[in-house]
Amino acid sequence: MNPHRPTRAPKRCAALLLFLILTSIAGAAAQQSPPETGEYTVTGIVVNSATNQPIRGALVQVYSPIQKLILTTADGKFRLEGLPAGQINLLARKPGYFSEGQYPGSTSGPPIYMAGPDAPPILLKLAPEGIISGRVTDENGEPIESLPVRLHTSQIINGRRIWQGRHQTITDDNGEYRFAELWPSTYYVSAGPAPAPEVLPADSSEGGAQGYGIVFYPGVPNLTGASEIRIVPGKHAQADFSLDMKPLYRASGTISGAGPTRGVGFQIQMASGGLVPGGVVNVTNGTFRTSWIPAGEYMLTAQAVSAADGPRRIVMGRVPLSLHSDLSGVNLVFAPGVSIPVNLRMILAHPESAPGSQDPGYVPAEVLLIPHDAYTQFQLQPQFQLQPRHPGERADSLVFDNIAPGTYSLEIRVFSSMYVESAFCGSLNLLREDIVVGQGGEIQPIEITLRDDAASVRGVATSTVQASGLAVLAVSEENPRQIRLSPAQAGGSFEITGLGPGLYWLVALDHWGNVEYSNPEVLRKYLSGATEIRLGPSQKLAVNLEAVHVED
Repeated sequence: MNPHRPTRAPKRCAALLLFLILTSIAGAAAQQSPPETGEYTVTGIVVNSATNQPIRGALVQVYSPIQKLILTTADGKFRLEGLPAGQINLLARKPGYFSEGQYPGSTSGPPIYMAGPDAPPILLKLAPEGIISGRVTDENGEPIESLPVRLHTSQIINGRRIWQGRHQTITDDNGEYRFAELWPSTYYVSAGPAPAPEVLPADSSEGGAQGYGIVFYPGVPNLTGASEIRIVPGKHAQADFSLDMKPLYRASGTISGAGPTRGVGFQIQMASGGLVPGGVVNVTNGTFRTSWIPAGEYMLTAQAVSAADGPRRIVMGRVPLSLHSDLSGVNLVFAPGVSIPVNLRMILAHPESAPGSQDPGYVPAEVLLIPHDAYTQFQLQPQFQLQPRHPGERADSLVFDNIAPGTYSLEIRVFSSMYVESAFCGSLNLLREDIVVGQGGEIQPIEITLRDDAASVRGVATSTVQASGLAVLAVSEENPRQIRLSPAQAGGSFEITGLGPGLYWLVALDHWGNVEYSNPEVLRKYLSGATEIRLGPSQKLAVNLEAVHVED
């Protein structure tokens, strides 16, 4: 006897049921006679993608080329009449479900169907929501009420993983919390801190305050050691916490160098990412004191706009805090944000066709400084953008203004068929190396050279498995940080333009949406299946690729 047979039988039954339903729909559709008016009827079924069971009461909407709405029947079927022949865009919705390919992070767009005399029945799949719930108790097993619980996830933006706080709730009187309507992704959960710490009497033997600090599931103090909770369609995950009261501490000190300001904004950032909830800073006569916060490593940052007349001037301060007891005597020194001039040079082989040639202020690229500081990477848009040094100046006279201290990489996204030949800050090659900005210091101008004799690569990428987001990466040996990505079109065709002369590795991925390709360690895993090419100026190369499988 095969011990695995009982576990497969339900799936076969569900598949058989789905086949029979679709067959009956197809039979009914075959009996239709196309009306002389050119209007047609489309039939189909909406099913649960996790179980293949029909979904009752799902809203099916045609939103192009005409608008139509209908609800599915008890057996999940729908029938849409009066549709013109040709392509139609169809979408199904129901609370508690997501349309496959429509949730954030998906690389597949809305599917296209056909209406006409021979149109087959349509199968629409809805992915059931995921849920994460749990209970938070104290060291005695008693529920902790009104404690903040936060849901964290990440998103890949231009190949970089950016952490975000997705949802927040509080525990009920039984210490329970619940996050619903979660799309497929990887999540982390944190609990705490308590909004109102317990301040001990000044004459007590311990003094200070106690409270519940920030704890990441399954009970670690930061995101680095937290356990991931992977949600797939229909999954309900349980994440319980047991918290102990911990000593809380405050930091205090002086503020200098700010001058007259229009108000100062403070943040206390955790080394593991994110801001300390409730980390309020009180300022009185040039001194400051934080609220009660748990022991740990933090960065206190502050920013203010000068109240003096003249151009808008931003001053900022930044000081690390190592809190393992009350900390006094901290000196928070303000200094103007750093300005980095940028000189942009374009070498044009074809000036008559240069983009924006009639606009002296046009910049054919987006130039960004991306911070790589642990205290700034957990932000949705951790970047600084170029701006004109003075209004009305030419595009080759630009500046990064009010840059905070830290370590940055330069990212250049060229819009046209041009490419980046070089980018230097003094002797520092910014296409390979980071730039370090100190507080109140001066940085040499960044010199960027663009050229318009770019090469291009086109071809077809194929996959041995069903690809849900086929794309091709071009990785330059000369400029390894300037990675180009081109999502494939229907049939796997792709084209990558704006490539400078030199050696490249081309790799096709069968699903790129969650690949952190700007991370060298992640990228290295896929380059073993890459194709090596060499390009000359203005060369057009054709190449076909076999996609590398991306693990879920």
